[in-house]
Amino acid sequence: MDDNEFSFINLEFIFAGSKPEAAADVHAVLAEHRLVGFIDGARSREHATEVLAELATLNDARDPVLCQLGPEDVLIQGPRLTELAHNLKAASGARYVLINGEELDGPAPGEEQLGQYAPDAQLFQGATLKVSDLTLSPSVEGKTFTVFRNLAGLTVLPSNPLEEPNVSRSSRPYLTLTRSGSVLTASIHSKGPLRPQLFPDHVSYQIDLERMRILQASTGSDAQLLLSAMDEWNDGVYTDDYEIADQLLAAGPAREEAKSILRAPRSANNLKRFLTLHGYDPRSIDFVSGAPVPEDAREIHVHGVLDSIRVTFEEFEREATGLMGLLSRTGWSPRALIFSSVAVLAAGAIANRAMKTSPRLSRVPQPLRRGLMFFWYSDGVYYLARGVKEALEPVLQQAKSS
Repeated sequence: MDDNEFSFINLEFIFAGSKPEAAADVHAVLAEHRLVGFIDGARSREHATEVLAELATLNDARDPVLCQLGPEDVLIQGPRLTELAHNLKAASGARYVLINGEELDGPAPGEEQLGQYAPDAQLFQGATLKVSDLTLSPSVEGKTFTVFRNLAGLTVLPSNPLEEPNVSRSSRPYLTLTRSGSVLTASIHSKGPLRPQLFPDHVSYQIDLERMRILQASTGSDAQLLLSAMDEWNDGVYTDDYEIADQLLAAGPAREEAKSILRAPRSANNLKRFLTLHGYDPRSIDFVSGAPVPEDAREIHVHGVLDSIRVTFEEFEREATGLMGLLSRTGWSPRALIFSSVAVLAAGAIANRAMKTSPRLSRVPQPLRRGLMFFWYSDGVYYLARGVKEALEPVLQQAKSS
């Protein structure tokens, strides 16, 4: 059979409630009928479990002829989809079967019947990434951020995914890694003035860790060639991906290896190598899959909008270095904070008096002087209060424990 004769169709099996064995049940039913194609991993929703199957057909008609695997891995003509669909539904125990999105026996179920998808796991990572890039994102109320550092830089795992992370509007290169059911999606974002604006800002690599063939075929057979073609279509790489790879990596062996990984069959090992080539930690895949984070990881809780501003300011102080670290008194003791704040307030009073009485400094416009002194005094009062608070904390803790 000519490869041009083949097409494929999507069948989505939807089971009521939680059904961890759903993918195995669908696989058994489709394999029994010797159908050719793939099955994705099960996806959980509040009230249902979904399994997607991609089946090879001999044409792209509305009621296509299914492709079956015959003796010695020869591709043969099978039944029409409508002849077999009801049997597949009954044998699998699915409540609904959607054919390219349309329900076999009536209207497709709605969101209110199926419920929301189970929460995804999400990770952000980058050498120049800052916690404040994420804590100022929309809808962070009630979220917890797990934060730690490694050789790849800062790693942040929010308790629930961020739909519009604030870092997406920054100029920092970073990695986002999302797990939805058995599907992993890694997006490596390229930001900077050298990137042509006509290209997208990231290259993505997606893999379903539980995707499997319905039946295996011998090497070199027509069935094997067809399955490989379906795999290539599923893993399709766009020209833009190669263009961004050129921007992400300097010319050399690493760039060529990254491009070869994009062309190769998708696998967890290839994804880990792809992350390594771009300077990211391959263990990130394990972290979004439930592996324990390093012992030195800390948690940041954001309770509301105002709280997110407080958290962001505290993280800014923690991350500040150089002159900014000096201005924000990073790592200073309570005593140093108190004495420096008193000095700042005293200097502010002297500067304010000088701007009022000095013939030269009195030329400063009054609104500008008031604004300057407001920030000057605010800085002194804030760090004075912080120093007093940190000095009293051990005393209060001791009193509470006794």
